[in-house]
Amino acid sequence: ISLGFLIMYTAFNGILSLQSSLNAKGNVGVKSLIVINIVILFSAIFLTGISIDIFGLKWTIIIGAACLGFASAPLWTCQATYLSCIARYHAHHKQKQVEDIVSLFFGIFFAIFGTSTIWGNLISYFILNQSNNPEKFDCGIYFNPLSKNETDKAPYVSDLT
Repeated sequence: ISLGFLIMYTAFNGILSLQSSLNAKGNVGVKSLIVINIVILFSAIFLTGISIDIFGLKWTIIIGAACLGFASAPLWTCQATYLSCIARYHAHHKQKQVEDIVSLFFGIFFAIFGTSTIWGNLISYFILNQSNNPEKFDCGIYFNPLSKNETDKAPYVSDLT
């Protein structure tokens, strides 16, 4: 679970860091981040318990991973429950205190998961701070579609959409 969350959130955090720079025109990047967080709030309130009751922990994790923006709350709830169940089983099997093993498992999970922000921001750093080759600076807020060939132009984003 830890490695899966690390890979998924490394990609997510990398793109998240770039949104306001790469999609600056019309605040499209910022608006997309607002929509993601509103949908996460909605799903946290209305979908978590229902999803677990209908699909169970395993399939709710899979559905949540497939629909991350919409199913973020069930994904996190099931991850925590699944990790707790595994920790309880391990504690019983090794005849150790359940609280100690649950704390250990969550500590390991969040230590690994916490590095996803570092990896995602490193990706963003290397994208936004390329070498001193001026061709590579045509990215983010420095992007100028008029300086490129017709085939290299960015697609038009309407301010009305």
